[in-house]
Amino acid sequence: MKHVMLLAAFALALAAPAHAQMLKPAQVPAAARATFKAKFPLVKTNSWEKEGDKYEAGFKQDGITMSALITPAGELIETESDMSPAKLPA
Repeated sequence: MKHVMLLAAFALALAAPAHAQMLKPAQVPAAARATFKAKFPLVKTNSWEKEGDKYEAGFKQDGITMSALITPAGELIETESDMSPAKLPA
């Protein structure tokens, strides 16, 4: 049963339409880029995606995959980070 649930979840993930649009840095408003640079000054490379009317920066910091959601006006809305299963509490 566990395998069936896992396969169903995987199938749904593949079927879901992608809403993100990859962008070049020049396509991101200067205020959003400036906020990213100010909040994450040690990050040298990142990717940008359009998420609705906001911009999402994807990057790695200290070996952790992260993202930051920023408005066109430069307001940091949220940050997310991936945790490996080894780091999750038991």
